[in-house]
Amino acid sequence: MFLHDVTKRKEAEDALRESEAKLTATLDSLPDLLFEVDHWGKIYDFRSPDASTLYVSPADFLGKTVDEVIPPEAARIIMDALAQAVEKGSHHGAVYVLNMPDGPRWFELSIAARGDPKAPEGRLIVTSRDVTERKKAEEALRLSEEQYRFLFEGSTTLNLIIGVDGTLLDSNISVLKEFGYTREEVRGKNAMEFVVEKDRELIVGLLEKSYRGEDTPEIDAGIIAKDGSVRTILFSRGNVVLTDGDRPMSIVVTGIDITERNKSVEQIKKALQEKEVLLKEIHHRVKNNLQIISSLLNLEAGKTEDDRVLDIISTSQNRIKSMALIHEKLYQSKEFSRVDFPGYIRSLLDSLLLTYTDDSRFIDSQLDLSPLFLDINTAIPLALIINELISNSLEHAFPDGRKGIISIGLKPNGDDDYTLSVADDGIGIRGNVESTKTLGLQLVNMLTQQIGAEIEILRKKGTEFRITFSEKTPQATHEA
Repeated sequence: MFLHDVTKRKEAEDALRESEAKLTATLDSLPDLLFEVDHWGKIYDFRSPDASTLYVSPADFLGKTVDEVIPPEAARIIMDALAQAVEKGSHHGAVYVLNMPDGPRWFELSIAARGDPKAPEGRLIVTSRDVTERKKAEEALRLSEEQYRFLFEGSTTLNLIIGVDGTLLDSNISVLKEFGYTREEVRGKNAMEFVVEKDRELIVGLLEKSYRGEDTPEIDAGIIAKDGSVRTILFSRGNVVLTDGDRPMSIVVTGIDITERNKSVEQIKKALQEKEVLLKEIHHRVKNNLQIISSLLNLEAGKTEDDRVLDIISTSQNRIKSMALIHEKLYQSKEFSRVDFPGYIRSLLDSLLLTYTDDSRFIDSQLDLSPLFLDINTAIPLALIINELISNSLEHAFPDGRKGIISIGLKPNGDDDYTLSVADDGIGIRGNVESTKTLGLQLVNMLTQQIGAEIEILRKKGTEFRITFSEKTPQATHEA
């Protein structure tokens, strides 16, 4: 009987089984498909974590070549990869697509030679990894980039991409056409090279604010074209592009050329300034002409001692002064078509009090005036109405040197309506005002109708005239 010590052999077998078990566990944990093939593409063995990932069942591909079981285009890619692996010992990266029951799926190959792949017993180990999700993500990214590029390039606005270091990374066609550069002439340059010197500091500061996440306003800056001319560009707030670590990488800036618009604005401003000067001169001349008429009447007054004629001349002069004062207020104001009417009323009242009162006769005034600017079409009729009513009070409401008060109010009455009131605490007015033959009150009625206003007369403690008018007098009514 012979006894042999097989302890070492048993230990080696145990170690081999343990190693095989670890390898099996490792292979089972991989999501990839593994195939053992020769350089002709014949399939000898496989390993798959899930049978559903196989294009055909094992019975249909074991012992067959790739060309026999895989569609032609996919087979061609696999065989080209096998040929490279045979030649170089390995291959990585070839991708093929198979139409699986749940839709197309993409697989990426990694191939390693085992032994001499050209020898009869030589084999190649093929790893096929499902990269469908990655391919879908890449395709989605590609489409997104195409859409972005289409929007970036196709936009009529001026689009720029500027790096955090100020480098001009890209610009769209509109920028190149606008300024006459080629893409190579601007890409990689410092963006500030194209900005006029006076605007550089402002733009750098705003870019830094954008990178810090701060809000920035729209700004206009001068950009230098290839021919040396300067175009004014209105830039909107930029969109900062961040890295995966949320750090600023670049900023996308959009702008529009407002050079011509600015020229038009300047032309309009210049035209308005010229018209303002012209209107000011017109109002000044009208006021001077009215004063000349008043002076001519004054000369005529010097030729007569008839009190009735002198009274008519004085009344006419007051009416002329009330119109001249309107034009004086217009050429002295910033708005040459609208009158500060409360200011006008104060000036007119002061002028009439100086005309009708003296040291022996004291008439007080009370004003309650809301702010209101009126156009000349409404202001002149109202000015004449106020002149007639105040003059009438000063002439007739306070006989025999009695003292009294004249009150003027101007208040909003809803929407665009206002109420003008002229009152005195004198002896009161008698008779039917509407049918009066007095020229002054006839003028009041006529002017009230002209501006489409309504007049009301109250006779308590003197006389009060209330005139309700619209701030916006219809042109047709005025012309009537």
